[in-house]
Parts: sequence; structure tokens; C-alpha cells
Amino acid sequence: MTSMSSTPSSEFETLLPKPINKTPINPNNLTNLEEAVNNAYEAIVDDDDDYENSTNEDIVWLREQRTHNKTLHWFKRPSVMMISLIPFIFAFGNSSAESTRQVITLKLCCNYLSNGSGSCNPAEAQILMSNLQLGYSISSGIISLIASGKMGPYSDRYGRKLFIVLILFCLVLGRSSRFLIMYNFDSLKFALMILTEITANICGGILTLVTLANCYISDVVEPHQRIYSLGISVASMMVGLSVGPIVGNFILSFTTNVSQNIIDINTSISREEFNPLKFELVIFISGLLFAVFVLPESRSERARRKSRSMSQSSLVLLETEQPQSKWSSFASGANFMKPLRLFLLPSDVVNRGNPQRQKRDRFAVLVMVIVDCIMSSLAISLGELYILYGIYSFGWNQRDIGHLLAITCSSRAFVLLILSPIINHRILQKFFGFRVLKKQLDMIDYSMASLGLFVDAILLMSLHLMRTTPTFFLIMACNSLGSLISPTLNSAIVKFYPESKIGELFGAIALLKNIFTLLGPVLFISIYKYTLSTWNRPDVVFTLAGAILAVCFISFYIVKRVINLDADSESDFLSRSNSVVSFSDQLRRSSSKSAAPKTTLPPKPYTELHRKSSFVHKERNLIS
Repeated sequence: MTSMSSTPSSEFETLLPKPINKTPINPNNLTNLEEAVNNAYEAIVDDDDDYENSTNEDIVWLREQRTHNKTLHWFKRPSVMMISLIPFIFAFGNSSAESTRQVITLKLCCNYLSNGSGSCNPAEAQILMSNLQLGYSISSGIISLIASGKMGPYSDRYGRKLFIVLILFCLVLGRSSRFLIMYNFDSLKFALMILTEITANICGGILTLVTLANCYISDVVEPHQRIYSLGISVASMMVGLSVGPIVGNFILSFTTNVSQNIIDINTSISREEFNPLKFELVIFISGLLFAVFVLPESRSERARRKSRSMSQSSLVLLETEQPQSKWSSFASGANFMKPLRLFLLPSDVVNRGNPQRQKRDRFAVLVMVIVDCIMSSLAISLGELYILYGIYSFGWNQRDIGHLLAITCSSRAFVLLILSPIINHRILQKFFGFRVLKKQLDMIDYSMASLGLFVDAILLMSLHLMRTTPTFFLIMACNSLGSLISPTLNSAIVKFYPESKIGELFGAIALLKNIFTLLGPVLFISIYKYTLSTWNRPDVVFTLAGAILAVCFISFYIVKRVINLDADSESDFLSRSNSVVSFSDQLRRSSSKSAAPKTTLPPKPYTELHRKSSFVHKERNLIS
């Protein structure tokens, strides 16, 4: 028994903070505006006693890493801006070529149906293209569903950058393959086009990329900055989606005079029409090179090593308690649905002395996760229906569709970049006096998410009253307040979990979002088609969506009442299970489980030796 416990103990000893030789910080360097403002802000918001008295080793190490990051050059520093460039680049590249890709694909469908005759039935071409889009959705949804459940946990162990690069490489490979197929064939190659979509999403696709970007941001920012920082990541995508179509149209108009009128199909495809697609590939490859050679890793080697050690210790402990065959062990490791268990707040993740509190927190987490998934599903589903509704009700052309995309994306970016910090800091914190709670849902989270849900529900249910294109655009601009919901919910959900589980948590959220986005568009498009053909009322689907958001708003209010949240709430005692107890202690508890009554041991304390050897403590002594 002694020999068995010595190895894991020494393994965990390697994870303890090691002395870091740092030169004293020159006080004159604090004249740097960015550092001075950031230090002043953190001094107001953060309670220094939280650090000194912290018993959560994850928080200590993460705080040390974030403090160390501030000493790095901006080019080598993992930051929100660094990771936000990735979704911006790929949203910009994709949107710059999307309209042209749709037109070329429709022409390929026509050529496939005409068998070289040069003419086809536009309705049949639309049906064939709809089937292709359905094939894209189903194949990419299934592949992303499997990948998203594994990318998050693995990124905890091996780093965010590695899997971000893998996702981008697959996206570049898939888009390059699709470009070659469209460029070298005169008619649609249905199976090959589906295969390119599978290739692009084999590592999780765009949704998993956004998930890892959220993990990256959670690694590098403090809890009180998380809502705004997560909003920046979404806003960067919105800016890319806004600017991309403008650049794509400019490239097309500058290099060719080919018309993109979808109604009057000209089946001939000139080589100049592929220029926006070539531009897209250049942007994608540039983004991949940026991720490989420039993007810094956000998760320190110490944190990655600890996550790997925790994973190995858990497997050995499980085999000690309940021996498994090799096939059972493989099946358990390949189970991509396993991260979903985090939503139930299992005891190996979060230990609480109050079981009643654990039940309330579990209810709060489940409601917030489901609301977040519903918002993602509605965003994808209604994004397609807005265009169909505008074409049917207002006779939109391509210019009107471009205006819709520009207005919705730019207004969402404005809300996330400008209004979000004003609402958060100036109104909720300064005016109402709400405090940031780091271990549970607070009034700031509740207020911002409730505001987005309420406004979205009211505007969607009143959308049928809009009779002109300008009023419809106005509703879409006001509806951008709903973009506050997802970053706020993601920031609130993270508070209930240890820092070492962030990747697995976001992976579980992405996994559930994939399920919702796989089913949501099919459901809402079916409702739209049925109400249009039966009652001639295509707006019913928007009223239904507004009603769903109203139910989400009421559910969120119930969460507030269940956890007794108000302006005077404080974080309850919370012990996050981070496996700082030695592996020998775990084996000892397992072997004595049948001989002794079950007791709950407190987490290993944050020792004075650990505190004095920490990077932050050394920096404070040097400054003083």
C-alpha cells in the first residue's frame, strides 16, 4: 500500500507552484495606461481576502497564471482579443463567399437536372438544393455531435490551442475540397458535396470552435469580466458576418459583371464567379496560420498536467472500486455523451455540505443550460425564416437580404460591445448596487438575461404587426438585445464548476446545443410551411417562438425564487471538488467504504507554504 500511494503523491507534488525568478517590478512601469486602469478596476471589484483565504487550488493557480500573463508582451499574451480574431476571420471569410456559393450551387443543380440541355425547372432546382442543405445539416449535425462531447474535456488536458488548430485545419480542408469539386465539375456532385461538409465538421465545426473560444476566454479573464469578454467573442463574429458580404460583393463587381439574380437562372458559370470563393480560402488559410504560429496557449502546463493526473486517477480509482473489462473501459472512454452528467452537479465535481442547496443549484444550472440551447436553436431556425418571410411578405430582393444581415449583425455587435458594459457596470453595479458573485448566479446575471428574454419575447410576438420593410428592420435591430442572453448564461453557468472542468462543461453545453440545433430548424421550418400552406399565416411561427421565450423568462424568474436571489445575496459556502486530496487517500477511502460509515471529508486546505511559494505572493512582496 505504501508503494502504491507514493507514486501518485509525488505526481501531485510536481503540480505544486515552483519558485519563479522574477525581477522586481518597477513602479514607474505602472504609468502604462492599460495596466493602470486594469489594476484599479480589479482593486475595486476583487476582494483580496478571497485570494488569501482561498481553499480552491484551481482558483489560486489560475489567478497566478492570469497575473503572470499581464507581464508578457501583448503579442505573446493569451487575451480576449487574440482568440476573438479567430471567429472574426472565419465568419468574415465565410460570409464574403456565401452568397456566391449559393448561386453557383444553384446553377450546378440546374445543370444536373437539365442533363446538358441548358435549361431547368427553377422549382425543381430549389428542391434539389433544399435536399442538399438538409444533407449538410444532418451530416454535420451528427458529426459535430460526436466531436463536441470530446473536444472540451480533451482541451482541459492538452490545451485549447491544439484543438482549435485541428478544427480550423478540418474547416480549411473541407472548404478547399468543396471549392475544387465546384470548380472542376459542371454539374452537382451530391455525394461528394456532402463528404466535404463531413470533412469540415469532423473535429466539431464552427459550434465547437466557438465553444473552445469560450473556454479560452474563461481561462484568461476574471469572473467579473466574463460576461463582457464572452460577448466580445460573439460580437467579433457579428462584425465578420456584417463586413464579409460587402467585401464579397465588391470583389465580384470589381472582377466580373456576372449577375447574381437567383430567379432568372443562367446555368453558365464563368471562372470569375469563383473569385469570392478563392478569397475565402485565402482568409481561412491565414486564420489557420495565425492559430498555429501566433495564438498563445491559454491553459498553463501545470493546469494541463493536473487535469491529466486527475483523469488517470479517476480511472484507476474506478477500476479499484469496480473492475471493468477492456471493452467496457473503451466504451466508457468513447462515450461522447458522458460530459452531460455535469449538468447534475455530481459529487466528484462539486461537494456541498447542504444537500438542499445542491438540489437548488442543480435546478438553476439545468434551466440556464436549456434556455441557452433554446436561444441557439431559435437563432439558427429563425435566421432562415426571416429571409423567407421577407421574400413572401415584402418581395425582398438580394439587396434587401443584404440589408437585413447588415442590420442584425451590426446591431448585435453594438449591443455586445457598447451597451453590455454600460448596462453591466453603469446601471446594474453603479446605480442599483448589485454585486458580482463568483460562486453562484447573481442579480447582474439575472437582470441581463431577463432583459434579453423579455425584449425578445415581446418583439417576436408583435412581429406580425409589421407591414413594411423599414418597420421589420427596426424590430430586427431592437431584437438584438437578445444577444445579451447567451454570454450572460455562459458566464453564470461557469460559476458553479471548478476551473479544471471548464472545457468539459463547455463541451457538454456544445453537445446539447448540437442536439437542439439538429432538431430545431426541422421543427420550425415544418411549422412555417404548414401555417403558410394551410392558413396563409407564415407569421405564426414567430408568435410561437415568442411564446417559448416567454416561458423561458418565467422559468428564469422561478430560478431566482428557488435560490432566494436578491440584491443582498452572498455566495454560500461552496467546496468545488478539484481532487487535491492525494490518490492514496482516495484508495484508502475506497477500501474502507464497507468497514466504516461514509463521511464527507473537507477539501485539502490551502497551506501557508503553498501561499508563500506562489507567484502572486512573491510579486506582492517585491512591490511592497
